[in-house]
Amino acid sequence: MLGMSEIKWIKIKTDIFDDEKMCLIDASPDRDAIIVIWIKLITLAGKLNTKGVLTISKNIVYTDEMLAQTFHRPLNTVRMALEVFEKFGMVEKIDGVIMLPNWEKHQNIDGMEKIKEQNRNRAARHRQKQKLLAQNNESNVTDNVMDNVTVTHGNALDKELDKELDKDIEINNNKVMISSSLSENLKNSGIHLTDKSHQQLLDYVGLDGMSFDMLNRAVEKTSGSHKPSFNYLIAILESWKKKGFTSIEQVDEDDRKYKEGKKSRQQNDKTSEQEVRDEWGF
Repeated sequence: MLGMSEIKWIKIKTDIFDDEKMCLIDASPDRDAIIVIWIKLITLAGKLNTKGVLTISKNIVYTDEMLAQTFHRPLNTVRMALEVFEKFGMVEKIDGVIMLPNWEKHQNIDGMEKIKEQNRNRAARHRQKQKLLAQNNESNVTDNVMDNVTVTHGNALDKELDKELDKDIEINNNKVMISSSLSENLKNSGIHLTDKSHQQLLDYVGLDGMSFDMLNRAVEKTSGSHKPSFNYLIAILESWKKKGFTSIEQVDEDDRKYKEGKKSRQQNDKTSEQEVRDEWGF
């Protein structure tokens, strides 16, 4: 993934204040504070370069308090702005993670993906070059010792190449199987996929080591959301990726902890409310 220092800009259209949502915000008493926080929010998302998902690392996500500190704004103001953004669909919270569902409006997604693909290809070529150099060096040393050892070494290399070829074939077969099954699962989910976005999902398995069960779970979560979309699906996967999840068991454990924490917070809120009632005799 591109580092934070490599992303220097975001896109803001000149007619941003003609947008219906921005017009409604501009008509509110707290418009100045809300608009400033929105600009700070999309700028932060651009710096993070995590497809609109506000995460610092795989184990740390931005909270309301952290945003207030980062933006140098009162916590109540930040929370009020986030509530407005959520109401208008400009911001969504998934398992406690804040994300911008329409992030492609503010970032050149195609350009970023092209750069990432170029980096992957460059790294692959570099690894292949190093491998060839190492093989040549080993072959030269062997030639200086004796011919029969060279033959043995060559046979060993052939076997190693055969193993790598078999591994590549196995990976490609699994990829075809996953691709076919994933298409079937997505058919009735309400999520539209292009060939490019379909490949992007497969990369979470091939490049990031996620299990296919995790893709299915992400699709289920997205289908059950208020407004299913590909960006919503990617936000879930990016959240798991940041947390280092590679198995469905880790996802289940994370869900369990989130539900327990939410239940505990609700219980604390009820306790606090009852204490106030008892104190004032309500």
